[in-house]
Amino acid sequence: MADSRVAILGATGHVGRVLCASLAGRYPLTMYARRPEAATAFVRSISSDGSVSVRHISALPEGRHDVVVNCIGIGDPAAVNSDPSLVYTVTQYSDDVAMSYLAVRPDARLINVSSGAAYCSDFSRPASADTTSDIPANRLVVRHHYGLAKLASEGRHRAATSAAIVDLRLFSLFSRFIDPRATYLMNDVVGCISSGDVLLTGPHDFWRDYVAPEDLASLV
Repeated sequence: MADSRVAILGATGHVGRVLCASLAGRYPLTMYARRPEAATAFVRSISSDGSVSVRHISALPEGRHDVVVNCIGIGDPAAVNSDPSLVYTVTQYSDDVAMSYLAVRPDARLINVSSGAAYCSDFSRPASADTTSDIPANRLVVRHHYGLAKLASEGRHRAATSAAIVDLRLFSLFSRFIDPRATYLMNDVVGCISSGDVLLTGPHDFWRDYVAPEDLASLV
């Protein structure tokens, strides 16, 4: 296998697909997935120049990459709501995969796609460098578990002082690759437009800011 510069873990998820489509042709990419057949079908739909290869996640230790972008995660809040323990399991798994690679290839850099949920805040004010996590340790509810899992992951990375790790906190991303079945706001909007159903919301006005695919790819 020829050396590849960038590895993306979580090739079949929303973030992984966005980065693959945005970075294909700019860098040699290797997409790693637990379902390589699904990742291969996606890659064929967005790139035909051979600059993107697909491998099973178990093959990561064999690759020689300068950068590993970890996009593995749960893509639907409904899954967390139904089984909060799942977010800890998946986050730990993805962390173990990425950190194990750095142990083998210490010169590589890890860009870990974390989440604004790590603040465990309601974001009544925009997050800044001085924003602190708001964790009611004695009154944890379902919505806290996703943030706690991400915060624990970031803590593990900060403790690995000899490794080159960047935790990129992603708040809201929208693209043509969204899963309309997931229960985020814009997914619901798209789903209702497609089905003709009425979109039901709460009684208050609300605002959302979204990063576009090209902006995310440029930041990465």
